[in-house]
Amino acid sequence: MSHWALARVLMPSGSKVPTTHMTFDMFKDYLHYFDAYGRNEVFNVDAETQMKIDEAVKTRDLNRTYLGTLKKTVK
Repeated sequence: MSHWALARVLMPSGSKVPTTHMTFDMFKDYLHYFDAYGRNEVFNVDAETQMKIDEAVKTRDLNRTYLGTLKKTVK
């Protein structure tokens, strides 16, 4: 991955809101994305770390996945 980010959803808010946080997995291009996920080698980690990652993923509820393209950045 080129970059990873976590964002808190501010609006709407309340106890019945289905999404409170969003994560962003960013890749340099589509080939980088498909190469990484196609071979399931996004992270180059040892077995112990992979086991910890797998346990952490079980605590998340993956509601939706979107694939997008960054068109412009503003500095």
